[in-house]
Amino acid sequence: MSGDKELKSQGTSRPVVMFVFAHQDDEVGYFCLISHLVRDRTPLKMIWITDGAYSVPAEVRREETKTALGMIGLSTDALEFWDYPDGSSIKYAVEIVDRLTERMCEISPVEVYVPAYEGGHPDHDFAHFAAVTAASRLEKPPMVFEAPLYNKYKSLFVSFNRFIPAPTPTIYTPMGREDVAMKVRGMFKYKSQFWITTFPLLIFGWPRLLERGEPYRRVPERDYRKPPHEGKLYYESYPLGKMLGVRFSDFRKAVEEVLKASNS
Repeated sequence: MSGDKELKSQGTSRPVVMFVFAHQDDEVGYFCLISHLVRDRTPLKMIWITDGAYSVPAEVRREETKTALGMIGLSTDALEFWDYPDGSSIKYAVEIVDRLTERMCEISPVEVYVPAYEGGHPDHDFAHFAAVTAASRLEKPPMVFEAPLYNKYKSLFVSFNRFIPAPTPTIYTPMGREDVAMKVRGMFKYKSQFWITTFPLLIFGWPRLLERGEPYRRVPERDYRKPPHEGKLYYESYPLGKMLGVRFSDFRKAVEEVLKASNS
């Protein structure tokens, strides 16, 4: 794959850091962290599992991500786009986890960053589960971290940049003035997602970011056959529930398929 030779040549002295996302804009949760890693010349590999084409063409989503990340100096060699259908990643559960395991074995990342397991979107939760599962299969498992995007934990409405409580402590990537300006500019590169992601995050999620910075944490031990929180998940609620038609029972079935395949 493109960029792998360069990553391997640097791997002995500069370990690779991997990011696994569902959609082309999920990276906004780590935007400042990514920019700091690029600044430090850390070798990176980023994988997007779905084509992001639920409402706009896949190429539009890819170009937006390339533009946003190119703005902070990340080479396109570090980017890897898969083509599983947006909103339906759980239908390819075993294949995705096996493929991701193979890529991790080839790249040997020292750290992996993923969206949080929070019931916001089934693709986010599955990208999380797939990365955690693939990492656990490696001879030397990398540390896996998660960052919140949105969820409905103890809220009538969606909440942004807020973790569901867990035993592992929250870490913050500080955001100075330059980081704030950079993140805002980057977010506006995702033009097709302005009303879906950018606008709500700026209005409702920005105060938390300005207070302490971008949150992330080590992924705690979980049983993924159980929902991330009690009550109806955001992706089961209107309007996402009507659009995708995915229930947690569907997600649990995908998890069980992967676990069964792993034990066979």
